[in-house]
Amino acid sequence: MTKKIMQLRTVILACLIIETVVILGLYLIMSKSILLTLSIYSIIKNLIIVVWLFYLSYTIEENAISVSDVLNSDAKNAFLFGGLGLIQYDENRNITWTSDLFTALDINIVGIKLLEWQPHLISLFDDEDVKIIDIKGRKYEAYNSQESKLIYLKDVTQYLSLQQDYQDQQVVMAYITIDNYEETLENADEPKMALIQSKSRQVIIDWAYSNGIIIRRFKSGGYLAFFNERTYRKQVENKFSILDTFRDMSEELDEVMTLSIGIGRDSRVLRELDEMATAALNLTYSRGGDQVAIKSGNEEKVVFFGGNTDAFEKSSKVKAR
Repeated sequence: MTKKIMQLRTVILACLIIETVVILGLYLIMSKSILLTLSIYSIIKNLIIVVWLFYLSYTIEENAISVSDVLNSDAKNAFLFGGLGLIQYDENRNITWTSDLFTALDINIVGIKLLEWQPHLISLFDDEDVKIIDIKGRKYEAYNSQESKLIYLKDVTQYLSLQQDYQDQQVVMAYITIDNYEETLENADEPKMALIQSKSRQVIIDWAYSNGIIIRRFKSGGYLAFFNERTYRKQVENKFSILDTFRDMSEELDEVMTLSIGIGRDSRVLRELDEMATAALNLTYSRGGDQVAIKSGNEEKVVFFGGNTDAFEKSSKVKAR
């Protein structure tokens, strides 16, 4: 925009000069008083226009400089607001300069070896493009430009948090069945049968309720459960302690009952979750029950938990339902 105005100013000045020269030339040739008056008018008018043009150009240039100054002064704030940082290092990988982000974080690492400060950055000098590092409890994505010897940092804490929340809320599906349930009920009298049914159901329902699991009975001794990945990880951490809890209850009743659990996860299609959970449950039956089998997405590997009951591993009473 400014360049175009300057070009227009040059064209107008050229036209004014040509106009003045032509009028003065005519006056010198023809020597008429009217031409003298016209020449004086033209000179005065053109001087006013020239002065106005230069003032306009000066004002535009001043405004352009002011905008530039404003951008330069706010560049630091823009970098800080965006969570962007820079680290410069030398050929020995000593940190020689850091951007204002580190001043804001009250971190002084100039003069320190880069890999002593963040050992995980070593991969950026090998074959890894981007590395996530932790700086004062926040996560930063680091990129290394070896040509300019600069480490570029971007705060991705919020992004990773949202990503984790999304993963935590993915649906996991499970089929839960009580091994030897029907056989146990057949061999019990009515009071004992009612006690077995009540105790068995209560252990499973209490476990589901305490872990935020949606559970529904779909047959005698069989349950369908839905929960999320966060709950799944919690169960993995405690190695599906529901197996031990249920076994202890069974022993208190002097019965041989355990749980078989088939889990399907890592898919957003419910039909696929159902197929994986069913296949996993059948695997627990084939291995003697009293365990959890987990099928995940397209992974061929099946993860197992439990299966510690010798009597049940040797028993032939666990049947595929």
